[in-house]
Amino acid sequence: MNKLLVGVLSLTFISACSAPAVKDTLLIQQSAQEQAKELGLSPQEVLDETRDLQILAQREDLYFYSPTYIAQAEEEIRKAESAFEDKLPAQQIVTLALTGQQLLKRGLENKKTVLTQLKLALDGLALLEKLDAPTLFEGDYADVQDDTKDLIILIEQGNTTQALNDQNSVLTEIADIEIKVLKKTYLGQAEVALEKAVDADAEDFAPESIDKAELGVEKLALFIEKNRKQLQAIADETQKAVHLAQHAEHVSIAVEPLLKLKITEAEQHVLFIEKLIARIGQALNQKDVTYLPLDNQSIALAQAAETISKQAVAIKQQGQWQAEKAELEAKLAQLQAKLEDALKQPEKAAPAAGDSTQTEPAQDKENAAHEELAKEAEQTPTKVTQEATAAIVETTPETPTEEATADATPQVSEPENPTAEPQVAQAPAVETEAAPQVITTEQAENKTP
Repeated sequence: MNKLLVGVLSLTFISACSAPAVKDTLLIQQSAQEQAKELGLSPQEVLDETRDLQILAQREDLYFYSPTYIAQAEEEIRKAESAFEDKLPAQQIVTLALTGQQLLKRGLENKKTVLTQLKLALDGLALLEKLDAPTLFEGDYADVQDDTKDLIILIEQGNTTQALNDQNSVLTEIADIEIKVLKKTYLGQAEVALEKAVDADAEDFAPESIDKAELGVEKLALFIEKNRKQLQAIADETQKAVHLAQHAEHVSIAVEPLLKLKITEAEQHVLFIEKLIARIGQALNQKDVTYLPLDNQSIALAQAAETISKQAVAIKQQGQWQAEKAELEAKLAQLQAKLEDALKQPEKAAPAAGDSTQTEPAQDKENAAHEELAKEAEQTPTKVTQEATAAIVETTPETPTEEATADATPQVSEPENPTAEPQVAQAPAVETEAAPQVITTEQAENKTP
């Protein structure tokens, strides 16, 4: 039985090597054979795992990113399933299934390499798909896709350097198809418009306009070739070329009847032009300018439109200034409210008589409020700040410094106990005829700074 198994495996190796194989086919088969000897799973369990991995490989699109690996893996899986149906030795079935598994795993790893090494080519294919190249140039797209698959096969075989060198020719091919697609998509629009102008006999009745239109189409073709990545710019240039062609068509249509005009008809045509100009004047709410030459009529209306535009800009700027002014006024009102709140906050404890330090917290709070107001006011324009400061000075109550200083001068309190030694503070030596002010202890405690 062992001799039969060896013979079957040998035939398997030979058949695998006779077909196009990846660089490490033999190593994979030998590794699977060794793993089959040690693996304790049944053939059915190994086949189930292999089928699950095969489904994953299909979802990862290994038919494109690792075509050789997945082809050989599916061949080994088919052999394993056939051997299972024929009830061949378990080790042979497991070896074939494990070989398929390892080939699929190598294929998944090869996909990562392809995504890194062939990123430029793959990005080019994605761009062609975005531009609808598979529909517009189906054959060209299929060719470049096949060339990219050839690069992938080179990586599967271990020829990464050659794949990178050959990628340059694929990139050139992708660029050519990209330009062809852009020209068909964008240049085609201008060519259609130009064809309409030719059909309108623009070559006979609008030769100057048709020449400009043809030159615009030629410039668009060159622009696409040199700026194929700037899609928005290409779209803008396409619009310009289309407008030139449409202008040639319309001029030709307008000129042809003029060649057959008589005096009366020519006059009606001039009046018709004046009517068109007057329609613009009415929209601008301007006076009648038909007494002027046609050229001067257009100039007068252009000047009126310019004046209206300047007025609109001025109104807009005035509205912005008023909004900024209202915002500054609101901010100054907030600052004033903060200052008033800081000045109105009551002291936690009233100062005792003769204690000048009790006035310092109130003074500090006021100073802090003034400093905060000054800092925030610096961020406003100078003129507004000066006006706000003047307003604040007018509405701010007098600083209580002098009053606090006067309250802090030594006072003579009336003793509660006549027998006790009177508490008399040393008053400064100042000659005065008025009697010293006498304040009771209760009055001193209730006096606010």
